[in-house]
Amino acid sequence: MIILSFMSKGLLVTFGVGIVVVIAIVAYVLQSSKGAHLVPTGSILKVRTQKLDDADSALVVDLRLSNNADFPMTIRSIDLALEKKDGSSDSGNVIAASDLANLFQYYPLLGDRFNEALKARDHVPPHQSIDRMVAWQFTMPEADLQSRRKITIRIEDVTGPVAELTAK
Repeated sequence: MIILSFMSKGLLVTFGVGIVVVIAIVAYVLQSSKGAHLVPTGSILKVRTQKLDDADSALVVDLRLSNNADFPMTIRSIDLALEKKDGSSDSGNVIAASDLANLFQYYPLLGDRFNEALKARDHVPPHQSIDRMVAWQFTMPEADLQSRRKITIRIEDVTGPVAELTAK
């Protein structure tokens, strides 16, 4: 109270206006830089399995990847971790994008091919989402692949941010 008695009303009003102006500037800077940070997100739309032979199976995943930034996202890597029923994990082998047409041709039980393959160096435009497909081959019977606990797909941008998509 003693300090306030030495200040004039004009000084308090000026100080209050200054605080409001500083808060407004900070809010503007934070809002204007919102799109400068890439935080990729996405979801797994559909998971399909296919028996290739007695010991091998394929896992085909349709996914949606979103880019909320003001600049394009460029894919550096796509990795999969499959958690088996017993708790162990397997990463499988990626099926090349050029082989997906043959996979769907030779195994019609997989159904329709809804999307193009997602591969390294693909781009996601700013403020847009893309639907893509990825596939892996596993050395395990299809029944083991179907009884998995979960799959996690990790998609990394060339600048470092990562989207982790998880499904059963």
